[in-house]
Amino acid sequence: LHAIPDMVLRLRTDGTVLYAQPARGPVVLVTPAGPGVAAQVGPEVMVPCLQLGQRALADDATVTTETELLVDGVEVTVELRAAPSGSEEFVVFARDITARKRLEAEASAMLEKERQVSEMKTRFISVTSHEFRTPMAAAMGSVELLHNHYDLMTPAKREELFVRIDRSMHRMTRMLDEILTLSRIDAGRITKELGAVDLRLYVQSLVDEVRLGDRDEHRFTFAFEGDGVNFPSDTNLLHHILTN
Repeated sequence: LHAIPDMVLRLRTDGTVLYAQPARGPVVLVTPAGPGVAAQVGPEVMVPCLQLGQRALADDATVTTETELLVDGVEVTVELRAAPSGSEEFVVFARDITARKRLEAEASAMLEKERQVSEMKTRFISVTSHEFRTPMAAAMGSVELLHNHYDLMTPAKREELFVRIDRSMHRMTRMLDEILTLSRIDAGRITKELGAVDLRLYVQSLVDEVRLGDRDEHRFTFAFEGDGVNFPSDTNLLHHILTN
Protein backbone atom coordinates (compact mmCIF):
# COMPACT_ATOMS: atom_id res chain seq x y z
CA LEU A 1 0.00 0.00 0.00
CA HIS A 2 2.81 2.42 0.84
CA ALA A 3 4.13 2.07 -2.72
CA ILE A 4 0.84 3.26 -4.23
CA PRO A 5 0.86 7.02 -5.08
CA ASP A 6 -2.93 7.25 -4.92
CA MET A 7 -5.08 8.00 -1.90
CA VAL A 8 -6.22 4.78 -0.26
CA LEU A 9 -9.28 4.45 1.99
CA ARG A 10 -10.65 1.33 3.65
CA LEU A 11 -14.18 2.00 4.82
CA ARG A 12 -17.20 0.37 6.33
CA THR A 13 -20.60 1.05 4.83
CA ASP A 14 -21.49 3.14 7.91
CA GLY A 15 -18.59 5.51 7.13
CA THR A 16 -16.10 4.17 9.66
CA VAL A 17 -12.54 4.75 8.44
CA LEU A 18 -10.48 1.61 8.92
CA TYR A 19 -7.42 2.84 7.02
CA ALA A 20 -6.46 6.12 5.39
CA GLN A 21 -3.42 6.90 3.30
CA PRO A 22 -3.02 10.31 1.60
CA ALA A 23 -2.01 10.63 -2.02
CA ARG A 24 1.41 11.80 -3.05
CA GLY A 25 0.82 15.19 -4.54
CA PRO A 26 -0.24 18.77 -3.81
CA VAL A 27 -3.93 17.91 -3.26
CA VAL A 28 -4.59 16.39 0.18
CA LEU A 29 -7.86 14.45 0.14
CA VAL A 30 -7.48 12.82 3.57
CA THR A 31 -5.46 13.38 6.73
CA PRO A 32 -4.02 10.07 7.97
CA ALA A 33 -4.40 8.91 11.55
CA GLY A 34 -1.71 9.79 14.06
CA PRO A 35 -1.03 8.99 17.69
CA GLY A 36 -4.38 9.57 19.37
CA VAL A 37 -5.80 11.26 16.26
CA ALA A 38 -8.36 9.62 13.95
CA ALA A 39 -8.03 9.88 10.21
CA GLN A 40 -9.86 12.89 8.81
CA VAL A 41 -11.94 12.46 5.66
CA GLY A 42 -14.05 15.43 4.58
CA PRO A 43 -17.63 14.99 3.36
CA GLU A 44 -16.65 16.08 -0.19
CA VAL A 45 -14.50 12.93 -0.33
CA MET A 46 -16.47 10.60 1.97
CA VAL A 47 -19.84 10.89 0.19
CA PRO A 48 -18.71 9.80 -3.32
CA CYS A 49 -16.47 7.09 -1.80
CA LEU A 50 -19.38 5.60 0.18
CA GLN A 51 -21.66 5.70 -2.85
CA LEU A 52 -19.08 3.97 -5.04
CA GLY A 53 -18.22 1.44 -2.33
CA GLN A 54 -21.87 0.45 -1.92
CA ARG A 55 -22.02 -0.12 -5.69
CA ALA A 56 -18.90 -2.31 -5.50
CA LEU A 57 -20.45 -4.39 -2.69
CA ALA A 58 -23.75 -4.72 -4.53
CA ASP A 59 -22.02 -5.82 -7.76
CA ASP A 60 -19.31 -7.78 -5.91
CA ALA A 61 -16.82 -6.28 -8.37
CA THR A 62 -14.43 -3.40 -8.83
CA VAL A 63 -16.20 -0.24 -10.03
CA THR A 64 -14.73 3.04 -11.27
CA THR A 65 -16.00 6.56 -11.69
CA GLU A 66 -14.75 10.11 -12.18
CA THR A 67 -16.00 12.99 -10.08
CA GLU A 68 -15.34 16.67 -9.46
CA LEU A 69 -14.31 17.57 -5.90
CA LEU A 70 -13.86 20.96 -4.25
CA VAL A 71 -10.87 20.59 -1.94
CA ASP A 72 -9.67 23.66 0.00
CA GLY A 73 -11.37 25.89 -2.56
CA VAL A 74 -9.68 24.13 -5.48
CA GLU A 75 -11.72 22.10 -7.97
CA VAL A 76 -10.03 18.81 -8.81
CA THR A 77 -11.06 15.87 -10.99
CA VAL A 78 -10.59 12.55 -9.22
CA GLU A 79 -10.77 9.00 -10.50
CA LEU A 80 -12.27 6.72 -7.84
CA ARG A 81 -11.90 2.95 -7.90
CA ALA A 82 -13.67 0.83 -5.28
CA ALA A 83 -13.47 -2.91 -4.59
CA PRO A 84 -15.05 -5.12 -1.88
CA SER A 85 -12.72 -6.14 0.96
CA GLY A 86 -15.27 -7.81 3.23
CA SER A 87 -19.00 -8.28 3.76
CA GLU A 88 -19.48 -4.66 4.87
CA GLU A 89 -16.12 -3.25 3.94
CA PHE A 90 -14.50 -1.93 0.81
CA VAL A 91 -11.31 -0.19 -0.28
CA VAL A 92 -11.22 2.95 -2.42
CA PHE A 93 -8.29 4.26 -4.46
CA ALA A 94 -8.45 7.92 -5.52
CA ARG A 95 -6.20 9.49 -8.15
CA ASP A 96 -6.02 13.18 -9.02
CA ILE A 97 -6.48 13.32 -12.81
CA THR A 98 -7.04 17.08 -13.09
CA ALA A 99 -3.94 17.65 -15.24
CA ARG A 100 -4.80 14.68 -17.46
CA LYS A 101 -8.38 15.88 -17.99
CA ARG A 102 -7.11 19.37 -18.81
CA LEU A 103 -4.74 17.94 -21.43
CA GLU A 104 -7.56 15.81 -22.83
CA ALA A 105 -9.81 18.88 -23.04
CA GLU A 106 -7.07 20.88 -24.77
CA ALA A 107 -6.40 18.02 -27.21
CA SER A 108 -10.12 17.69 -27.91
CA ALA A 109 -10.40 21.44 -28.52
CA MET A 110 -7.43 21.33 -30.90
CA LEU A 111 -8.92 18.40 -32.79
CA GLU A 112 -12.26 20.22 -33.06
CA LYS A 113 -10.47 23.33 -34.33
CA GLU A 114 -8.58 21.24 -36.89
CA ARG A 115 -11.87 19.66 -37.98
CA GLN A 116 -13.47 23.08 -38.42
CA VAL A 117 -10.47 24.36 -40.38
CA SER A 118 -10.57 21.26 -42.59
CA GLU A 119 -14.28 21.75 -43.25
CA MET A 120 -13.71 25.42 -44.00
CA LYS A 121 -10.98 24.55 -46.50
CA THR A 122 -13.18 21.93 -48.14
CA ARG A 123 -16.05 24.41 -48.49
CA PHE A 124 -13.70 27.12 -49.70
CA ILE A 125 -12.18 24.89 -52.38
CA SER A 126 -15.63 23.66 -53.44
CA VAL A 127 -17.02 27.18 -53.72
CA THR A 128 -13.90 28.52 -55.42
CA SER A 129 -13.88 25.68 -57.93
CA HIS A 130 -17.49 26.44 -58.76
CA GLU A 131 -16.82 30.18 -58.95
CA PHE A 132 -13.91 29.61 -61.33
CA ARG A 133 -16.24 28.13 -63.91
CA THR A 134 -18.28 31.31 -64.40
CA PRO A 135 -15.47 33.72 -65.42
CA MET A 136 -13.69 30.93 -67.27
CA ALA A 137 -16.80 30.17 -69.28
CA ALA A 138 -17.30 33.87 -70.01
CA ALA A 139 -13.71 34.24 -71.20
CA MET A 140 -13.78 31.08 -73.31
CA GLY A 141 -17.10 32.06 -74.85
CA SER A 142 -15.78 35.52 -75.73
CA VAL A 143 -12.59 34.05 -77.23
CA GLU A 144 -14.66 31.66 -79.34
CA LEU A 145 -16.86 34.48 -80.65
CA LEU A 146 -13.82 36.57 -81.51
CA HIS A 147 -12.17 33.61 -83.23
CA ASN A 148 -15.17 32.71 -85.37
CA HIS A 149 -16.79 36.08 -86.04
CA TYR A 150 -14.06 38.70 -85.63
CA ASP A 151 -14.44 40.12 -89.15
CA LEU A 152 -18.23 40.39 -88.80
CA MET A 153 -18.17 42.32 -85.52
CA THR A 154 -18.27 46.05 -85.01
CA PRO A 155 -15.36 47.64 -83.14
CA ALA A 156 -17.71 48.30 -80.22
CA LYS A 157 -18.70 44.62 -80.01
CA ARG A 158 -15.05 43.54 -80.15
CA GLU A 159 -14.18 45.96 -77.38
CA GLU A 160 -17.05 44.61 -75.28
CA LEU A 161 -15.75 41.06 -75.63
CA PHE A 162 -12.19 42.10 -74.83
CA VAL A 163 -13.42 43.89 -71.70
CA ARG A 164 -15.36 40.76 -70.70
CA ILE A 165 -12.23 38.63 -71.11
CA ASP A 166 -10.18 41.12 -69.10
CA ARG A 167 -12.70 41.17 -66.26
CA SER A 168 -12.89 37.38 -66.21
CA MET A 169 -9.11 37.10 -66.01
CA HIS A 170 -8.95 39.63 -63.18
CA ARG A 171 -11.70 37.80 -61.32
CA MET A 172 -9.86 34.47 -61.55
CA THR A 173 -6.62 36.16 -60.50
CA ARG A 174 -8.33 37.56 -57.39
CA MET A 175 -9.65 34.12 -56.49
CA LEU A 176 -6.18 32.62 -56.90
CA ASP A 177 -4.80 35.36 -54.65
CA GLU A 178 -7.38 34.42 -52.02
CA ILE A 179 -6.32 30.77 -52.17
CA LEU A 180 -2.68 31.77 -51.81
CA THR A 181 -3.55 34.05 -48.87
CA LEU A 182 -5.33 31.19 -47.12
CA SER A 183 -2.33 28.95 -47.73
CA ARG A 184 0.06 31.57 -46.29
CA ILE A 185 -2.13 32.04 -43.22
CA ASP A 186 -2.23 28.28 -42.66
CA ALA A 187 1.57 28.10 -42.95
CA GLY A 188 2.06 31.07 -40.63
CA ARG A 189 3.81 33.04 -43.37
CA ILE A 190 1.37 35.93 -43.60
CA THR A 191 2.82 39.36 -42.91
CA LYS A 192 1.16 42.73 -42.64
CA GLU A 193 2.43 46.04 -43.93
CA LEU A 194 0.55 48.88 -42.29
CA GLY A 195 0.02 52.14 -44.08
CA ALA A 196 -2.26 55.17 -43.82
CA VAL A 197 -5.58 54.53 -45.56
CA ASP A 198 -8.53 56.83 -46.16
CA LEU A 199 -11.01 54.24 -44.94
CA ARG A 200 -14.13 55.92 -46.31
CA LEU A 201 -12.77 56.25 -49.84
CA TYR A 202 -11.22 52.77 -49.76
CA VAL A 203 -14.40 50.99 -48.67
CA GLN A 204 -16.48 53.04 -51.09
CA SER A 205 -14.23 51.91 -53.95
CA LEU A 206 -14.62 48.27 -52.88
CA VAL A 207 -18.40 48.65 -52.75
CA ASP A 208 -18.37 50.15 -56.24
CA GLU A 209 -16.17 47.28 -57.45
CA VAL A 210 -18.56 44.67 -56.07
CA ARG A 211 -21.56 46.56 -57.44
CA LEU A 212 -20.07 46.53 -60.96
CA GLY A 213 -19.53 42.79 -60.81
CA ASP A 214 -23.03 42.22 -59.42
CA ARG A 215 -24.74 43.55 -62.59
CA ASP A 216 -27.41 45.35 -60.52
CA GLU A 217 -28.81 42.11 -59.04
CA HIS A 218 -28.65 43.59 -55.51
CA ARG A 219 -28.91 47.01 -53.93
CA PHE A 220 -25.83 48.21 -52.04
CA THR A 221 -25.91 50.87 -49.33
CA PHE A 222 -22.72 52.23 -47.77
CA ALA A 223 -22.99 54.30 -44.58
CA PHE A 224 -20.01 55.92 -42.88
CA GLU A 225 -19.54 57.71 -39.57
CA GLY A 226 -16.49 59.19 -37.94
CA ASP A 227 -13.07 60.14 -39.27
CA GLY A 228 -11.43 57.38 -41.29
CA VAL A 229 -8.52 59.42 -42.62
CA ASN A 230 -5.03 57.96 -41.97
CA PHE A 231 -6.51 54.68 -40.77
CA PRO A 232 -3.60 52.23 -40.15
CA SER A 233 -4.16 49.04 -42.14
CA ASP A 234 -2.75 46.66 -44.73
CA THR A 235 -4.76 47.31 -47.88
CA ASN A 236 -4.06 43.84 -49.33
CA LEU A 237 -5.39 42.04 -46.26
CA LEU A 238 -8.20 44.54 -45.84
CA HIS A 239 -9.25 43.92 -49.43
CA HIS A 240 -9.48 40.16 -48.79
CA ILE A 241 -11.45 40.67 -45.58
CA LEU A 242 -14.00 43.12 -46.97
CA THR A 243 -14.53 41.53 -50.37
CA ASN A 244 -15.10 38.12 -48.77
